Amino acid sequence: MKHIILTLGLATMLAATAHADGIPEPGILYYGAITNTANANARVTNPTNQLIWTVQEAGGSALAIVAPIQNISNKWSFRFRVPFESEVGGNVKSAGAFALKAAGTTYNNSSVQIASGTNLFAANIQGVPNLSTTHSAATRGQVREVNLTVNALSVLAFGGSGGGGGGRTNTLVAAQGPNPAFQFVYVGPNPEGGYQLEWLGAPTNRSYYLLRSTSVATPVEEQEVVRQFPPATSPINVYWDTNVVNTTTYFYRLIAP
Repeated sequence: MKHIILTLGLATMLAATAHADGIPEPGILYYGAITNTANANARVTNPTNQLIWTVQEAGGSALAIVAPIQNISNKWSFRFRVPFESEVGGNVKSAGAFALKAAGTTYNNSSVQIASGTNLFAANIQGVPNLSTTHSAATRGQVREVNLTVNALSVLAFGGSGGGGGGRTNTLVAAQGPNPAFQFVYVGPNPEGGYQLEWLGAPTNRSYYLLRSTSVATPVEEQEVVRQFPPATSPINVYWDTNVVNTTTYFYRLIAP
């Protein structure tokens, strides 16, 4: 009787093993920086933004990998690993991974996007128009540096307790005008309420303007003029916007018409 129970228990274990996920393997590690061409090629430094990177196996399935933008060793970057699993002893790879094969298999990066709130911005891989990687059991743990660019009304977002109190304000910023190139270096809550904007760049012999709207689609000529600035200011320019409500999304622009 004991022998029969043991045999049934072993059969049950083998059946469960046959349906287990594959064995995790070191996959391809991607890392790099994201710069915004709409913000004087400044690095994207907002931790609430996310990178959505879709990897497509040649002739097979695709995985959409979501990675945060992080401060890594004082450099704002992204990093993520493409998951792989070995199918050994009847194990089958899980739905969230690729099967690691002995022969080389090509994996294409079919879509790379930056998510800022509900907005998605296409990102470009610098210097490589169609990045692909051949991966096999012999290339476990492959590491690749891949830098990205995005052209968006920048992806600075923040939450705080300024303005009308409570909630969260997502702020998109962009530099406009032929001269000079403005670069926002900070957009965030002021401890005393409202929001503080800091930027580099100021035109000589001409005034420039900080504009604000509540829709990214609002034409420049219809946006609210928050303030006019004189032609010459210090290297870092600061403005404290106190007339805000945290439940409203604001879009700021600097122009030198």
